[in-house]
Amino acid sequence: MCGIAGVFAFFQALMPMIGWTCVHTMLRYFTMFEKYIPWIASVLLFAICLAGLKIGRQFGTKYSDKAAILGGLVLIAIGLEILTAEIL
Repeated sequence: MCGIAGVFAFFQALMPMIGWTCVHTMLRYFTMFEKYIPWIASVLLFAICLAGLKIGRQFGTKYSDKAAILGGLVLIAIGLEILTAEIL
C-alpha cells in the first residue's frame, strides 16, 4: 500500500518539474526566434488562405446554384426580420 502511494507521490512531484523544465527550455529558444515570429505567422496565414481558396473553388463550382438559393433565402429572412421589428 505504501509502495503504490510512494509511486503516485513520486510522479505527482515529477510532473511539475518536467513542465517547469520544458517551459524554461522553450523560453530560451523562443527569445532566439522572437523577431521571426511575425514572418512565420504570415507564411502560415498565407498557406491557410491558399487552402481556403482551393477548397472554395472546388465547392463553389460544385454547389454554386445551391449557394445562390441559400444566400437569397438568408437575405429574405433578414428582410422579414427587419420588417417585423418595425411593425412590432
